[in-house]
Amino acid sequence: MTDILIVTPERELTLKISSSTTGQDLLIMTLQQFGLEEVPVFGFEYEDVKGYYTFLKKDKKVLKQGIKHPLKLTLKAQFYPENVLAELHQSTAQRLLTMQVHNAIVSEELYAPAATAVQLAAYVLQVHHGDCDKEMEFNIMDYLPPRVIDQHSFSEDQWRTVLQRYWSELITMTQEQALADYLGVAQHLDMFGTTYFEVENKRGTKMYLGVNNQGMDIFDVRNKLIPKVGFPWREIRNISFDDKKFTIKMVDKNSLDFKFYAPRFKINKRILALCVGNHRLYVARRRGGQTVNPPLMPESAESSLQRIETDLSRVLDKSMMTDLDKITAEHHASGLNRVDIIRNAYASDANNRVIQFNEMDETEA
Repeated sequence: MTDILIVTPERELTLKISSSTTGQDLLIMTLQQFGLEEVPVFGFEYEDVKGYYTFLKKDKKVLKQGIKHPLKLTLKAQFYPENVLAELHQSTAQRLLTMQVHNAIVSEELYAPAATAVQLAAYVLQVHHGDCDKEMEFNIMDYLPPRVIDQHSFSEDQWRTVLQRYWSELITMTQEQALADYLGVAQHLDMFGTTYFEVENKRGTKMYLGVNNQGMDIFDVRNKLIPKVGFPWREIRNISFDDKKFTIKMVDKNSLDFKFYAPRFKINKRILALCVGNHRLYVARRRGGQTVNPPLMPESAESSLQRIETDLSRVLDKSMMTDLDKITAEHHASGLNRVDIIRNAYASDANNRVIQFNEMDETEA
């Protein structure tokens, strides 16, 4: 038997596996530690012996997948739900996803506007500690991204007071409701549930490919929020790659193939696995003509967010705003939401979007 370390957003555990244990076997063993049945959302990310990060194949033996020693896997969401609360019913699964998203926001891997970051931090405080205790000391760096802290002229104590103010508004809220509201807000973030890869078109123009539960989107290298063009799963017929070249064939056979190039063969393998998994879940959710309802923002969240925005605007140092902050502010002022942004990326027919992608140069991307 071999020991393997499993890292989750809040704890670590060591499990024993045999030479015949598959990724699926290990996932079931791990989820059982949390009292969970199989959840299609989660998988294991690991670093391989060549230093690349990828997800464990569920149908392959764990010890045959080239995991770097000492053996360590990170349990995390691999395929995000379209409507989190409709698909993740158990609070333990919601907590795993909540803490993964929270850690990504605090580390600035996932962009959240300042007011949203404060609002989400209040929910996490409620999850961690229950009703607000104003005598309790806590490290603001555990709850807010450095970017947000640096952009506003609050001292550490003043930031703590701000967080306590909005945390105290959640008094009597159960942990289960705090988790649900957190995810209800977080899934409206522009980058939520998207995995990004550096790719190029045939001109050699560098850009980001974003893969998510709706399809595949192309982003400017300076802007991971607003896709230039996108290709929803409903338009995609076949996905394949040959070495570094990736080819997507459209349902519309009159359309050109969507082709891009990744820097490494390994990257294309990960892109393919992510595309196949997301496409399979997209189809499964609509099997039998079922309708997937878009997620709704929690009722109380909108008014709370407006008050936080007003509070923060008084102490904002605009010279510290990042490009993503400015882009977000522009779209907020124009009234554009995430649905509008995606609709614009999918606006023309597939063939025109492929042509647009192929012709992008450095000035456009």
